[in-house]
Amino acid sequence: MRLFCLLLLTTLTLSCGKPVVAPESFTYDDGKGSSVQLKGKSVKVTSSHFDAIDYQLASDNMFLKLTEFNATIDSKGTPTGTPPTLGNGVKVVAAGSLPDAQVLIAQLVPTKDGVGPDSAWVGGRLDHSELEGGFWTVAAMGNTFVIKGNPPNGFEKGQTVVVIGNVNTDEMNAAQSGPQYTATAWRLWKD
Repeated sequence: MRLFCLLLLTTLTLSCGKPVVAPESFTYDDGKGSSVQLKGKSVKVTSSHFDAIDYQLASDNMFLKLTEFNATIDSKGTPTGTPPTLGNGVKVVAAGSLPDAQVLIAQLVPTKDGVGPDSAWVGGRLDHSELEGGFWTVAAMGNTFVIKGNPPNGFEKGQTVVVIGNVNTDEMNAAQSGPQYTATAWRLWKD
């Protein structure tokens, strides 16, 4: 994939006679209170629905795909637009002109009922079961994630939450209720 991106960038550079600079980061603002900063595998999200969060993706595929969009835009010289925008801080374009990029970016923003890329975040309803000594779960998009450990103080059964972490593929949970999820950060969903 990296070789393909490098070849794409080289081809675009040679075809238009001006260098194409891969961005160091992307920033996206949807104009409705949510913004995403993506730098390699690092993601920072702000939203009116939860307190700001930082998380890491397991791979940098998302960033490489967005870099391909940026290289195509820069080589064609698409005019800059107004927010919502996608760009590298130097060259910014209207995100509305890039529906595929919008879909990629939307996956980075936690939702009330969803699972992020690489399962880096899970948004859903928090529940507690007394089976097998007791365990916590988050139900998201028809899946149940068994949380390793307990949520922080202040979180209660029935709340809608966003949990940052990762799925443990090497560990089985005692409840056999779904994949085990190690949470590194918790946020309450605000309507």
